[in-house]
Amino acid sequence: MTNAVRFGCLFLWLLVLSGCHPGRAVLPPGTMTELDRNQYSDNMSLLAHHFPGDNRPGKLQMMAIGDRRYLFQFVFPGENWDWVFARGEILDVTDPLHPVVVNDFGFRGYSINLAWHAPSSRWILMEVQGTFGDPYDWAPGPRGFRLLDVTDPTEVTVISSFSTDGGDPSRIWQGGSGTHRDYWDGGRYAYVGAADRDAYYPEREHGMARYSRSLRIIDMLDPAQPKEVGRWWVSGQRRDEEDARSKWRSRNDPLAYDNFHGPMYVPKKVEEGGRYGYGGWGAFGVLIHDVSNPSAPSLVGHWDTDSHIPGPVIPHHTVDVTRLDRGFVITTPEAIATECQEAWHESHLLDVEDPMNIRWLASLPSPTPPSEAPYDDFCQKPGRFGPHNAAHLKAPGRPDPNFAIYTYFNAGVQAFDLSDPRDPKISGYFIPEQGGRMENPESYERGTDSVFVEWDRRLVWVASNTGLYLLATPLLGDPVLGALEVEEWSLPGLNAGHP
Repeated sequence: MTNAVRFGCLFLWLLVLSGCHPGRAVLPPGTMTELDRNQYSDNMSLLAHHFPGDNRPGKLQMMAIGDRRYLFQFVFPGENWDWVFARGEILDVTDPLHPVVVNDFGFRGYSINLAWHAPSSRWILMEVQGTFGDPYDWAPGPRGFRLLDVTDPTEVTVISSFSTDGGDPSRIWQGGSGTHRDYWDGGRYAYVGAADRDAYYPEREHGMARYSRSLRIIDMLDPAQPKEVGRWWVSGQRRDEEDARSKWRSRNDPLAYDNFHGPMYVPKKVEEGGRYGYGGWGAFGVLIHDVSNPSAPSLVGHWDTDSHIPGPVIPHHTVDVTRLDRGFVITTPEAIATECQEAWHESHLLDVEDPMNIRWLASLPSPTPPSEAPYDDFCQKPGRFGPHNAAHLKAPGRPDPNFAIYTYFNAGVQAFDLSDPRDPKISGYFIPEQGGRMENPESYERGTDSVFVEWDRRLVWVASNTGLYLLATPLLGDPVLGALEVEEWSLPGLNAGHP
């Protein structure tokens, strides 16, 4: 950041710490008054731009049937977050230059997990319900998740529903928060973040954290009857734990994200000897759990910055475990306030070879605008700026150990060279044009939201509020633009036996 922008942001941080939430009228020096309709790239090339004009913030998941590949994403047509017309879209991307919509309303969940369930020989989609939902007990609607059989992507059928408040999932009135970012790899257990009526209801202004979610472990052996088998929470997350809550570092922060954001990644299935789960717990830090006994998960590792990072930023959003075989993970935050009206929080590389003694290695460098951009700092560009989503853990092919890519909202996607984990470097970027209208902040504030890498075809899918982009990069090698059977997936044993 420039010195002027840093000074402006420091002033805003002090306002946050004092309990004053700065509004949009307080903006960093030099803030743009119009949207940037230009596109920028370095070391990344655009192969195709699909569905221009669509707002596509939904998470991306993929399945394969023979040499055919299907991409799943939740889509908001037009510039707004209009849930009435939103749809779960299934695309045949076997020919990535000419995707075909095979089901334009196959599911309803904004956040999804897709995996091959070997015991029942089905591709199953797990979709969240009540992701934030209406957090109040008097509001109707499901709070939990649904399981869908998507083996035939043109004929999706419901297998079951699960309510995280423990009651009948068919009820109109359910309690708690529902789930947000969950993880399931098709194995025996799913790991979800949820809160029921007994959860602490934070007296926060943070609109994304009405209930304080904690970890639930769900037995998925029979997808028709998922069952909760274990749970874990930070002391103070229950309503009656006021004394413990008074000792939290975030206790005096009116915008703190006191929450398990999720997902918790368990990269090796428990039934195959897996032991550890890695999760981003917002203001609570990075937590590593021993889940070898799913009925009694236990905390074994914790890491956080030296002092509390004031909200509304989510300090620890996702823990990327793609490079565990190299001994480190990457914890990334999620920027919440637009135009940097919040504390900046770094993304950190952490040595987790000893989960009980997590050590800091380095921080990812902060992106800077291209020289031809009409601003000197991304804080001056309308919308959020900062990391959000990594390329998903589950994908076709073997991940490149030295390549990582993250969405940065108004800074597009940023690629990083991790060949030296103590000195990571930005190695490329792609920044699409901004969509929306300046007078409607909701239409542009999220910008570039999700990214997915097909490691074997060396393709990068980028979802933004101006459509779906297909990229290639010399950092991965020449792209494969035709049909290709998946020979291996990104995790050992993932989707084993799929057709």
